[in-house]
Amino acid sequence: MRNGNIDFQTGRKDIKKAKAAIESNWNVYLASNSDPEEQKVADDIKDLMRNSEESITLLESIVEKEDTAALSKFITKELYPQIDPIVNKINDLIDVQLLVADREYNKGDNVYQDAKLHCYILIIIGVLASLIISILIARGIHKAIRNINNALNDERLK
Repeated sequence: MRNGNIDFQTGRKDIKKAKAAIESNWNVYLASNSDPEEQKVADDIKDLMRNSEESITLLESIVEKEDTAALSKFITKELYPQIDPIVNKINDLIDVQLLVADREYNKGDNVYQDAKLHCYILIIIGVLASLIISILIARGIHKAIRNINNALNDERLK
């Protein structure tokens, strides 16, 4: 609007859509579970967003009046100083989320590695147990056959 790329009517609609999208996305984010570090940064963002509401109301008023000069002054003197700290905090929030995600990934990888090791151990134990049982069964069969063979030999000798 300030540069004349869009008219004020489109600007009003865009502001309304942006406010609704920001509110909707922010509420979805707030409803999700978050890490305490992440929550602290989110609380800082909430405070900054609350402080910017007055500026957004003023922006809407300027756009409603279609005052290009006031819009230009407002954007450089008030809107950017209000919005930039929010953007910086959102970047901080992303950084925290990346750290938390990395920690969670490492935890999951450790659980996976432990589970894999336990599976290998269980497989080895199972193979050894099967081998021992097979040997015991084979010995039992061999002993029974030897006993039968000895009994038959004893009968022949009589």
